[in-house]
Amino acid sequence: MCRKYESLLYRIANSLGFYDEEAMQMVEETYLRNAHFNEELYQSGARIALTRTLVRQCIFRISSTIFSKPTVATPGKVPLSFQTVYILFHMFGFNEREIAQILNVNPLLVKERLGRAAQLIKCDEAMQDKAL
Repeated sequence: MCRKYESLLYRIANSLGFYDEEAMQMVEETYLRNAHFNEELYQSGARIALTRTLVRQCIFRISSTIFSKPTVATPGKVPLSFQTVYILFHMFGFNEREIAQILNVNPLLVKERLGRAAQLIKCDEAMQDKAL
């Protein structure tokens, strides 16, 4: 399978908090999990399919970590679902329809999460400015 999107996938894993060896391992797993696709059929949707697989892996690992220990709600913290949408849209240029495909959600939900993430980030920045 073509490794055309390896760099993109690695950067997405980094943006979601995975670095170096762990990020590369996740990229390798992503390619292995998608190896069964026919190359010709795969070419048109490879970027979306590979990103979907990687994002699901990242979210699963993050969620496993979160739910394996006692948690306390953190005011001002942007929820993972909002962060993911925000990162894919603003850092990697995926459009709302593509993000909806990656996350298997309605495009309207993506639009809502983008707006809410922007609000939360703006509030976070305002709180940090006040603290200084």
